[in-house]
Amino acid sequence: MSAKEQVIQEGSTVTIELDVHTSDGELISSSAEDGPLTFVMGQKQVVPGLERSLSGLKPGDPFNVTLEPNDAYGDYNEDGIEVMPRDAFGEEIVEGEDYFFEDESGGTVIVTVVELVDEGVVVDFNHPLAGETLRFKGKILEIG
Repeated sequence: MSAKEQVIQEGSTVTIELDVHTSDGELISSSAEDGPLTFVMGQKQVVPGLERSLSGLKPGDPFNVTLEPNDAYGDYNEDGIEVMPRDAFGEEIVEGEDYFFEDESGGTVIVTVVELVDEGVVVDFNHPLAGETLRFKGKILEIG
């Protein structure tokens, strides 16, 4: 199958040009700054709604899709706010900064420090874009 005949399907290695905007138009990520994004379809390396919208596209095809929170980074969950012990962090703990921890399955969990309190560190386990409606606009560059 030539590159022109390839279509995105489960297991495809896909390289895309991508800009991501919030619903109010703020640019939060751009291939122009970060370089193209490469991922494997079906491996949960990009948000579910983007994977679904790219399925069947070919190299050179443009895409422009708006995703509600449940198809992007999920709804904001108030239960995602917890207090962690200070000794789980390094020496300098900065409010508003993201910190990376390993979960039970060996994956990476990102938490945002909300506040330093006497009991420890208040963190938010929600993805920073949880609850956001996002627009994904770009072009398929390559399918492997």
